[in-house]
Amino acid sequence: MAENLLMSASVEVLLQKIFSVTTENINLVFGGPQEISCLMENWFSRSSEETNVVQAIRQELEKLKGSLSNIQAVSQDNLRLHDKAVIVRLWLQKLSDLADDADNALAEFGYQILQHEVEMLNQEKPKVSLFFCHSDKKAFRQEMMPKARGISNKLEMINKEVKDFLASEKYGVTTASSPQVNVVQEVGFLIADLKITENEEKTSIENFWSIIKEKAGVSDEIPIGLEDIGRYIAEKCQGLSLAANLLGGLLQNKRRDFWLSILESGVLDKEDIISAILKLCFENLPTPFLKRCFAFCSMFPRNSVIERDQLVQLWMAEGFIDPGLGISVMEEIGNQYFDTLLQNSLLEIVSKDNFNNVTHCKMHNLVYDFAYSLSSFESITFGESDQDDIRQIQHLALESFTEETMKIAKEKARYLRTLFLKQNLPDHNLLNLNFLYVLNLCDADITELPAFIGKLRHLEYLDLSSTKIKSIPDSACNLYKLKTLRIIGCNSLKKLPKDFKDLLCLRHLHFYYNEYFSMPYEFGRLSHLQTLPIYNVGKECGPPIGELKHLKDLKGKLEIRNLDLVKDKKEAQQANLFGKPNLQELELRWIDPEREEREGPNNDENVLEGLEPYHNLKSLRIEHFQGDRFPSWVMKMSVKRGSLQLNNLVEVKLGSCTRCKEIPTLGTLPLLQNLEIVELSEVSCFGSSFYGGNGSNTNTSETQATKSFFPALKSLTIDCMPSLLDWKGPEEISASYEAKTFNSLERLFLRWDPKLMTAPSHFPALKVLRVESMKSSSPLESICNSKLTTLTSLHVEDVEELTSLPDELLENNTNLSHLCIIKCHSLTHIVPHMSGCSAVLQELEITECGALQEFPPEICSLRSLKRFELSYCPSIKLFPNLNGQGGLPSLQSLTVSECQGLISIPSEVLESCKSLQYLWVTECENLIEFSPNFQQMPNISLMRITSCPKLNTMPKGLGALSNLANLRMGPLSNSMEFETFQTCFTGLQQLSSLVSLFLEGQHHWNSLPEELQHLTALKRMTLQDFGIEVLPDWIGNLSSIQSLDLSNCRKLESFPSKEIMEGLKNLEKLEIQDSDLLARKWMLQNEPDSEWFKVSHIKEIILDFYEVSDPIIWNMIHRVMEKQMQKTTNEEKKKKKKKKKKKTKKTKKKTNSSTSTS
Repeated sequence: MAENLLMSASVEVLLQKIFSVTTENINLVFGGPQEISCLMENWFSRSSEETNVVQAIRQELEKLKGSLSNIQAVSQDNLRLHDKAVIVRLWLQKLSDLADDADNALAEFGYQILQHEVEMLNQEKPKVSLFFCHSDKKAFRQEMMPKARGISNKLEMINKEVKDFLASEKYGVTTASSPQVNVVQEVGFLIADLKITENEEKTSIENFWSIIKEKAGVSDEIPIGLEDIGRYIAEKCQGLSLAANLLGGLLQNKRRDFWLSILESGVLDKEDIISAILKLCFENLPTPFLKRCFAFCSMFPRNSVIERDQLVQLWMAEGFIDPGLGISVMEEIGNQYFDTLLQNSLLEIVSKDNFNNVTHCKMHNLVYDFAYSLSSFESITFGESDQDDIRQIQHLALESFTEETMKIAKEKARYLRTLFLKQNLPDHNLLNLNFLYVLNLCDADITELPAFIGKLRHLEYLDLSSTKIKSIPDSACNLYKLKTLRIIGCNSLKKLPKDFKDLLCLRHLHFYYNEYFSMPYEFGRLSHLQTLPIYNVGKECGPPIGELKHLKDLKGKLEIRNLDLVKDKKEAQQANLFGKPNLQELELRWIDPEREEREGPNNDENVLEGLEPYHNLKSLRIEHFQGDRFPSWVMKMSVKRGSLQLNNLVEVKLGSCTRCKEIPTLGTLPLLQNLEIVELSEVSCFGSSFYGGNGSNTNTSETQATKSFFPALKSLTIDCMPSLLDWKGPEEISASYEAKTFNSLERLFLRWDPKLMTAPSHFPALKVLRVESMKSSSPLESICNSKLTTLTSLHVEDVEELTSLPDELLENNTNLSHLCIIKCHSLTHIVPHMSGCSAVLQELEITECGALQEFPPEICSLRSLKRFELSYCPSIKLFPNLNGQGGLPSLQSLTVSECQGLISIPSEVLESCKSLQYLWVTECENLIEFSPNFQQMPNISLMRITSCPKLNTMPKGLGALSNLANLRMGPLSNSMEFETFQTCFTGLQQLSSLVSLFLEGQHHWNSLPEELQHLTALKRMTLQDFGIEVLPDWIGNLSSIQSLDLSNCRKLESFPSKEIMEGLKNLEKLEIQDSDLLARKWMLQNEPDSEWFKVSHIKEIILDFYEVSDPIIWNMIHRVMEKQMQKTTNEEKKKKKKKKKKKTKKTKKKTNSSTSTS
């Protein structure tokens, strides 16, 4: 039975954990810190009575060892006797319950030790404690001894049953030395519930053999006799790459006889080969702890991306890390387990960090199915489980608690250890959470934690990430055994509880907030912290930087903020950063002076001098430092007065150090791969100090006359340097040696360095170059000299004096695939010739180059070009003709926008774009010729031809675009006749894929193209600026229409009949804008010819930006509009009356004047 495989491992894990209780490492079981271990030693040495208590318990536990051996032997080999598997399972179930009881008892004892230690630390006058008072010791003895004896007695009964079974069956157990593969050979490890339904990608045998070689670690040199066996194994993989990966991992570091045993076992001949190999891999995992770790991965939802650190911390909390190897290396062992599962292809790599460490993984679906089948006897996981088959729930993962799941949990969750939940916690009294080790509420829809959180006293892992909680209850500080707390993305959380210092066992605190987040007082008491992403130096009563002194075990990344609040070098030294050898990444950050004014004096130079890190550091970032000069350890990249170089640095960033005038020496760092220099506003030159006078010899055979600078650098960013004038190459600094610089540099970004005039010319490996916002084109020309041949991507933006790219740039860089030129207003031509890169150039973008008048003819020979954008280039008049060239057969996206001078886009060029999918031609005021035959471009799926007021001709063959899904046309020339416009839509009935249509017509066109009635798949249609008076009856043919928008159709008065409009069953939204005549008739709701009456059934109706679907709202709008119209009418009447009166007065006056004259 599948569950027996894991149940046996589970029992062994628990009992090994219990057996590890010794005088030397008793704190392992309790998860307490080293101080508690010392306390226990002190207690044991002083009191023989107390020693006898623990010794008696240990003796009872030792009996378990002797009784277990026969049971373990039978359980490991139980699959030989399928008819007896149920009996073995019953023993394992009883053992599991007993082990859980023992584990719970010892956990309670451990909590009492921790509670007492916290109470002692919190006393105003600490005293030396002998652990418990006499009454406490007596109560402890009375509580623990019966439990230990009861467990031992029950185990003796199981042991007797096993002995009787062995005697009656005359059954010889498998010895530890028996090859595990033989069990697989005889039994096949059949698991009936695991069904492989997923089709694996088929791969060639040669590829399989390559996969197996790589995973088995024999790629470089294949041992004698292995290749023939390996190739035969590859043939047996049945075309499944997962099988090859799993087998390669299984064969790693194994001898020839093991390879041969795999081949001869018959496993590879099974119909369900993946299932058989997975079971074989599981059985060959080296420890029962690792088996538990693997099965636990099924707690996550299928296809989850799992964070490495999170997984290791969960394993620790569950007790799946072998305690016999020492608590100080629990994370190290967990990471070894993780690497083993990766090597065996039981986990797959998803992402790595900048140091090539795997950070996230996932499980293949088939591997997930197998892991779940193993743990299904004790887990319910996000709807994957068959709850009826579960005897006791230990691990529970739910979206929320329903009445049914609550009932099952209450009945079967006696030993609940793990709870993953997306909704709020149930009442503590409704569910037995007394011995919960893991509570994961990540992404749960909760705003506060229940008050009983502090009662979960054995909790070791708590994840509240991405919740809306505003505070953590003070009672949570009673979770003395808590090792991991995750509160990432809790944006409403502003501080931690005041007694946070009491969480003495805390090893991992995952959170990331701004510099205003309030850190708890006495933070330094958490001396076992390994993970602390940020530390905000506190104001006034907040924690000072000296609290970091005690956190010697910090690992990974540490970002220290608010360093402007540190007084001087002496205070900074209290952080003891040099005493933290496991830190890999260090970020030192002062307050941004542009955002907030500093309160005290500027002591940045002294403070930074006191923050020397350990020399193993891999990443250093310094932000908003306001000293005039970096201290010596930064300038020389060495600590302890220069005796220890920071030679392990892989990444350096200096940002917003706006007052520094000199750059540190960085060129001699042998492993530096990523360098960012941003906003060092006063630096004017990169010279000798940047490179380092001595350089570094990367090859021992090199003479002293050859020096290397930045030998490993791959990415360099120089950004926002307003004073930088000169970037010298090392050859300009000294002629006494040959300089090798930037030999590995692949990415170079120069941005907003407006005064930069010079740059080096030696970049032998450069692939990606981005140059932005500078006046002179000289740096670009120096970098892109004739020696540069490796470029794959070039982005040039806002280089004021650039008139053309260097002549040989495209010809020499034959692998250039991306070229982008933006806002180069002096650019008159790109390059004289583009033929050199025609084989590989895939993306070409020219935007806002006002002086550019023409393209080189070779642009029509770029056979690999996939995307071409030409925008805001008003001086270009003509697009090149083919002239016998091959055209653009690979082009998928073409955008021509805001090119006011463009007259023509030749049809032959467009028709050569056989792969075109996206066509956008808009805002070309003088475009006259654009009439391709779309039958030559059948793959277009999105097309927009708009705002071309002189375009009098229409393209042909629109009906041939069988993939067209989105179309927008118009406005075009005012002089275009409707008949010309309509011809474009011939054959439209063939467009079964068109779902979105936007047409802009002319006010003198009183019809719509009749071909539109055949668009039965159309879902969204917008008609704008047409002169139609009535929406045609054939609109009822658009059976799929969901949204209809009629905009600025000023003559429109009515819809088709109510019957036709109600026939549009899918129409959910009707929007009408700027149609005054229709609006007037709309208001006559109670009249027979009311337009409202025809469309009132539609769910959402918008009239001139008002939603009128709701009759109450519509009546309000109706009254407002009616009053407005009445007011307008009255005002017009008054004006007419006033005008008439004025005219009458004039006439009378004129008459009187004539009479008087007479």
